[in-house]
Amino acid sequence: MAEIHVSDVRKMLDKELLEVKPQDRNPHSLEVYVLPRSKGMCENTRVQAYPAAVVIGNHKRGDLYRFKLLPSYEVVSVRMVALVSLDDVPVYI
Repeated sequence: MAEIHVSDVRKMLDKELLEVKPQDRNPHSLEVYVLPRSKGMCENTRVQAYPAAVVIGNHKRGDLYRFKLLPSYEVVSVRMVALVSLDDVPVYI
């Protein structure tokens, strides 16, 4: 199976933010590591799936991208290092 590097994911999402109107952006399927906020990180790590997420913004310095989840319109922030897969393609660092 083909894999994609995290820098290529950043380029693709940045291009989509710059060139595509917000109402015309396509939803992506995401799988993200949920990082716990307490000790024992390895024991509590899990993967959260977001089947339809539209990119709405980014913060380069924090390496964060904001996605709007459909159909609930909830906004989530995703760190690129926590991204497992994008559109069912594995992402590696």
